[in-house]
Amino acid sequence: MFSNELWQKSGVSTYSIDQSIRFNDDDSAYMYRNVDAPAFGNKYTMSFWAKFTNSDDYRRIITFRDKRGSGYPFGFLRLEKSDDSSSFQLTIFEYDTAISSNYPVYVVSAMKFRDYAAWYHIVVSVDYTRSVADRCKLYVNGTQQTFSINGNSASSGTPQSQASGSGANYWQIGRLYGLTTYPADYYLAEIHVVDGNAYGPEFFGETSENGIWIPKEFTGSHGSGGFFIDGRDSSDLGDDESGNGNDFTTSGLASHDQVSDSPTNNFVTFNPLVASSDTFTYSNGNLKSLSDTNSFAYTGLTQAIKTGKYVIEFDVGTLQSSSSVGVGMCTLDYFTSNQASTTQDDLGQQSDAFLFRDNTGDASTRMFIENSSAITTNNPTLGANDRFFIYVDADNGKAWVGLYDSSASSTSIYGSDFDTVGNPATGANPTLSFTSGTEMMIFVQYYNGNGLTIENEPSKMTHSVVSGYNAINTKNLGS
Repeated sequence: MFSNELWQKSGVSTYSIDQSIRFNDDDSAYMYRNVDAPAFGNKYTMSFWAKFTNSDDYRRIITFRDKRGSGYPFGFLRLEKSDDSSSFQLTIFEYDTAISSNYPVYVVSAMKFRDYAAWYHIVVSVDYTRSVADRCKLYVNGTQQTFSINGNSASSGTPQSQASGSGANYWQIGRLYGLTTYPADYYLAEIHVVDGNAYGPEFFGETSENGIWIPKEFTGSHGSGGFFIDGRDSSDLGDDESGNGNDFTTSGLASHDQVSDSPTNNFVTFNPLVASSDTFTYSNGNLKSLSDTNSFAYTGLTQAIKTGKYVIEFDVGTLQSSSSVGVGMCTLDYFTSNQASTTQDDLGQQSDAFLFRDNTGDASTRMFIENSSAITTNNPTLGANDRFFIYVDADNGKAWVGLYDSSASSTSIYGSDFDTVGNPATGANPTLSFTSGTEMMIFVQYYNGNGLTIENEPSKMTHSVVSGYNAINTKNLGS
């Protein structure tokens, strides 16, 4: 449910992945490459790290098309909602009308992906010289997975002769060629496609001394048709780092989609698994949550806080009328004990909690804070594109809530009531005092259609961040 694992404490590898590419479905983000030659031959490997989100039924990850023979050969690797819609499975699919509608590869992983806080390492290894049963192998975090077999996977189809055909050869990451449905919404890091070899996971990762599967540097050949996309250049996220020059063109991706969230430093996001009810829509790599309920609802984050000093910011965006939006913090135990509630609106009304929100009924009304009892005097007005932020000094049991006024470009940090000014730098006048060493959960609360977007990197925050406070991620949280 929550991820506080520090993956890089391994003693095996010091290899670090410093960034990933965030694909946001609101931007219909993807990248593509059209080529003259077929995408690959009889052997190929796909390897990448992925952090998934709670999104629509299908999410294409990598797709390809070869003009082989007279058919319309293409294939893809995609996320597909499980039968009970509670998780995702991976589908690996190749189709070619030139072999009588058979599917050389059409398998669905038995494994279901439920953890939205985790990074997964996925390797697809295909070798048409192997027996049909072993033609396609899927590995997740170094472990080979079993499949359910669909269609005609057991048929004798093989790649067709690489003769001319209609259409173009292509690779796409983030969508199926020509289709805008089911846009990508996830994070990808270290995208390797190898042409000519069916590698196992040991070429891309290894097990740490703590039993955790971690990345390692790939030193093999990508083959002439292969590529390596890692997003290290924010101005050119589709740049091929394999040395082949097989660069991708991006669409709906910008420099801000290079993020520090990575397999070796996992950043906090919203967690769909701890929402109060199924009334939220998530996007932007689970950094944005939107409520569609006409009652109070709340959702929390993927990482709780127990030690250290942290800061996080929330963009209000466009405010809805007759609604409410706010941020708060409470003990993790209290949060989890109430997560099944669909009507809970008093998470801030306990001694070890606060809730800072606008008054319900009109988004333009003044704010108030709750901490055992409501305080409604001397408080600000919430406006569009304002930013909530929270500072937490878990070592000293203190937290502060604040507001960045975008129209005035001013920052306010509040004490236990609005008559005092809080100061995270000195530790003075905290909004909330709690027992140090207690696991605390930051949450957001909505009513009737509002939403918030997380900014989890201090360097990108709108307000001027107080020195000594860090991002909420696994490097800073520790084990």
